[in-house]
Amino acid sequence: AMATVLSAWCSWVLVFFLFVQTLPLVAQMWMEMGLKAALWRMVKQWLTCSWCFFIFQAKLVGFYIINEIRYGGATYVSTGRGLPTQRSPFIGKLSKATGSFEKVGGLYLDYAALTYYDGAKLLLTAVLATTLRGFAGSSVWTFVVLTIFSWLYAPFLFNPYQFSKCYFLDDLRSWWSFFFCEGSSHWIEWFDRTQLKPRRGFRHSVWDIKALLGYFALAVWFSIVNQKLVLYQHIYSTDSKDWIWQVLAVCPPVVLSIGYCLVVALLEGVVGCCRCMAAKARRAAAAGGASCPQPIQHRHVIPMPLSAMVVVALEVAESVVPFYEVEQRGWRRTFVAALILKFLLFSLCLFLAESVLKRQYFGRLGLCGRPLNLFVHANRLARDLAISAFLFWTLAVGVLLNTLNEALCPSFNLHQFLIYRARPLRPHPDLAS
Repeated sequence: AMATVLSAWCSWVLVFFLFVQTLPLVAQMWMEMGLKAALWRMVKQWLTCSWCFFIFQAKLVGFYIINEIRYGGATYVSTGRGLPTQRSPFIGKLSKATGSFEKVGGLYLDYAALTYYDGAKLLLTAVLATTLRGFAGSSVWTFVVLTIFSWLYAPFLFNPYQFSKCYFLDDLRSWWSFFFCEGSSHWIEWFDRTQLKPRRGFRHSVWDIKALLGYFALAVWFSIVNQKLVLYQHIYSTDSKDWIWQVLAVCPPVVLSIGYCLVVALLEGVVGCCRCMAAKARRAAAAGGASCPQPIQHRHVIPMPLSAMVVVALEVAESVVPFYEVEQRGWRRTFVAALILKFLLFSLCLFLAESVLKRQYFGRLGLCGRPLNLFVHANRLARDLAISAFLFWTLAVGVLLNTLNEALCPSFNLHQFLIYRARPLRPHPDLAS
């Protein structure tokens, strides 16, 4: 099923789309400069990865059109004209003197929700389909790879000095500070500002077009997996307690992770009370009975990245364990289909939990809302950590190749030639500094 969907989406239609994107410029140059110049311009565009830009641009346009249909409020969308003229950092820019952020914002934060999340999902789907030998023919593979590459790497490909070694080390330090320093406060602030807002309320966040399509896909996949599991049970099972296995098979893999969040929230509440009592005692001794100020600033007892890894590990274990016997008996496709069902159920639960956090009056829950808040933030932090780390370390291959390019041929930089299609290609001293 996955391979059929990908084969339909990533087919020769993609070639037709790319040709149509190039056709207006070719027609204009043909009329003004002749057919030879027009064809040479088209070849030069394709050799310098214009197809990558066109696919990425189409994804952005589609994202904003869908959001306009879902939520309304159309606004101006920047076309990215400033992208080839100055370098954008990966996450942000750190101060060399203090080590704190001078600017939070970069290519990952700008396009994470627009293309990187969907690109990672498409990559995972393609890997699963390939593992199950679902693709027929190399042409489909080519179009899928072009789409995945464009969605994930187009902004970096057209970012000047993206693969420079000094900038790469700066990006590494900013990535580490953004996700791991100061209790992940920079990531939490960015996530709350960009993805948990606007707080439209539970009803408007759940009942939209994308959610309805997700419910439909979940119902279809549930029926497919249920038929496979019933057949498996009739062939292998002889236990009278098979209903327990069936329940575990269709339950969302969130029980253990929510239990962990409850324990952590309770522990943080106890630690917070102890800190309040200690501060109250110190103030009472020093100022003659001054009370503990309210409210108390909430601090995570367990670092958020550690909670994210624990939560994901529990969810993976809860997804795999019920179907481990299925995989051991050679029902590999049933095993993968069941894991996809678990992922869809988990995505639905996480979507509903995130919708509750977007509700206008969620802040009034106080301590009661901390487990749900931790559950959502831990899962979303794990997602951003995984995708950003994958992008960052795959881009390191480009840094290695660019370093070899500068060592072997200092006067010619292939990446800069790809962007500007002209020379000189060395940065100005003022810009390099």
